[in-house]
Amino acid sequence: MYKDSAVASTPKNRILRKELAEMSKEGLEPSGADHIHILDLKYLTVPQRYLRDQNLSANQEKLLSGIELLSQKEGFCWAKNKTLAYFMKITKGSIINMLTKLKKEGYIKQEWNGQQRRIYLVK
Repeated sequence: MYKDSAVASTPKNRILRKELAEMSKEGLEPSGADHIHILDLKYLTVPQRYLRDQNLSANQEKLLSGIELLSQKEGFCWAKNKTLAYFMKITKGSIINMLTKLKKEGYIKQEWNGQQRRIYLVK
């Protein structure tokens, strides 16, 4: 479980929220009161199936858990690499590497709908 109660008040978070709002206006990312935003999370529960999988690193477990949470409403995760990187406090390049590895190992699949990427859980 990851807690971060100070996320809402940081200047970086305000900038990222503004960027997300702009992407929503452009139709690049969904918006709405009923949509879960990764920046609103105060904690993250990691399912046991990820904890028991010895092929996954701790960051991969956290990333898959975030993708799973964001996929609950629409069946896929729409978050951009920049958003996932900020959430996990790692670089965008690390996110790209993890997503590539998770895709290669069959944990996720990615599809593009215009400019919007959709990440689906497979395992």
